[in-house]
Amino acid sequence: MYKKNLQLFSAKKKLYLYCLYLIAFSALGFYFIKPDDVIMLFTLQVIFSIASAPPIVLLWSMYADTADYSEWKTGRRATGLIFSASTFAQKFGMAAGGAILMWLLSYFGICC
Repeated sequence: MYKKNLQLFSAKKKLYLYCLYLIAFSALGFYFIKPDDVIMLFTLQVIFSIASAPPIVLLWSMYADTADYSEWKTGRRATGLIFSASTFAQKFGMAAGGAILMWLLSYFGICC
C-alpha cells in the first residue's frame, strides 16, 4: 500500500513540474509575439490559465501526502504542524518578495 501511495505522490510531483514548465514557456511566449497577433495572444493566455490551475490543488494535496508520510514514518500525527509550517513559509515568502521589491524600487528612485 505504501508503494502505491509513493507512486501516486511521484505522479503528482511530475504533473506539478510539467504544469510549471508549461506556465513558464507560455509566459515566455508572450515576449516573442507581436502585439497585433491577437489569436496567438489569446491562445497562449488560455494555455497559461489552464496550466495554472492544477499546481494549486496539487500543492495542497502533496502537503497532505507529506503529513501522511510523517505519520507513517514516526507514528505521530503532525498534520497541523505541516500545514501551518507551509502556510507560514508562503506568507513569509510573499512578505519577503514584497519587501525586496520595494527596496529595489526605492533604491532606483522609482518609489518612495
